[in-house]
Amino acid sequence: MIDWDRSLKTKANYHGLIHGVFACAVKGGYLATNPAIGTAPKQSRVKQSRPELRFLTERELETAVRFAGAQGDLLSVTVGTGLRFGEVSGDFHAASSTLVSGELVAELSVAPPGDGDGGEVGLA
Repeated sequence: MIDWDRSLKTKANYHGLIHGVFACAVKGGYLATNPAIGTAPKQSRVKQSRPELRFLTERELETAVRFAGAQGDLLSVTVGTGLRFGEVSGDFHAASSTLVSGELVAELSVAPPGDGDGGEVGLA
């Protein structure tokens, strides 16, 4: 993996997977020791190799929303609220939604896992 043309973070992710596979083999009695122990990249180097986060400008977001077509409103809500995919794809039911002057206004009914009723949450 040393000469593999991938980022250090990707290599660390693969190392974690390989380490887990070997740990399972040790636990199952197929190996005496885990050969991946002590071979991981140093966390400080992995963190240093990560690119700095860059957020979309308003113009870039408008362009992305336009290209998203029918999912543009969903993209606007997720970016505007910071919700992640798993949070957005939960059990949300729109009681009503309106696009007012380019802003999505929605009245949502939110059902927590295992609960069909949920509470009312207003987004403006």
